[in-house]
Amino acid sequence: MYDSALHHIPDDPPVLTWTWITDRALDLRRPPPQTGLDAAAWDAVRHHGGLWVNGHPAAERCDAGSRIQVYAFGASPPALSQVPLKILLDRDGVVAVDKPSGLSTQRTRASAHRCLQAMLIDRLGDPGLRAVHRLDRATSGVVLFARTKAATQALHAQFRGRTVQKRYLAVVAPPPAEDAFEVDAPLARAPTPQDAPAHLVMAVSDAPDAQPSHTRFEVAGRRDDRAVVRALPVTGRTHQIRVHLAHAGHPILGDDLYGDPTTAPRLLLHAERLDVTVGGRPTVLHAPAPRCFSLWARLD
Repeated sequence: MYDSALHHIPDDPPVLTWTWITDRALDLRRPPPQTGLDAAAWDAVRHHGGLWVNGHPAAERCDAGSRIQVYAFGASPPALSQVPLKILLDRDGVVAVDKPSGLSTQRTRASAHRCLQAMLIDRLGDPGLRAVHRLDRATSGVVLFARTKAATQALHAQFRGRTVQKRYLAVVAPPPAEDAFEVDAPLARAPTPQDAPAHLVMAVSDAPDAQPSHTRFEVAGRRDDRAVVRALPVTGRTHQIRVHLAHAGHPILGDDLYGDPTTAPRLLLHAERLDVTVGGRPTVLHAPAPRCFSLWARLD
């Protein structure tokens, strides 16, 4: 199931959703008729944490007038027990890991268990472990977690102060004409197409709520029809690198939201390096790009 060359986990199966306002109190230990799910499927929903009441993970009962949301996998998702996790750092209350593509950093609506944070909590035996920043599900590379409140606060202060240096690698097509360029373009949430593979889509925008977004890019290698690009984000907005490259006319190969997903077997975006202070010491965290980057870049 896990492909080491791609550093990728197969995508979860499609998620079925139901939302309604209940006109009576419900015993949520049994499947509501609105879903049409049998007892086994309902038990799976509850096990994964795909049942929400008034915007919160549900207990066993709810009152009349509650807003019910159900997220159920349409098939059994692949097991994650054998997925290797490469720990890059574990000291001074900070854990860094090389996240595979295809795995969300934190819980999703459909599951509290199928995410990197839950896997690390289980494997490290630390229920207090929390993500300090996130990568898109499709992006691989360095992610930071904190074991303690003090470590969390110290890392958050560095991200807020923009003292954390981040470097990503992306394979794009067509290649940029320049060896270095910048995109300084605000981003805002865009309407999500009905058939979009994600519930959140961003776009360059001049809307009042658009957030300033700035990325520097350097070409690391090129051929006639594609290039490997280093992305150095100045700000840290959702999907920033993906949107900025697509906006510049150089979408990332395999991007199912902002490019053509058929051009590569996964999104070819990888968080290669993070420079951060841990325990008072400058620390460089490095996760080499998966082998598939060289294959699809065709630079050899």
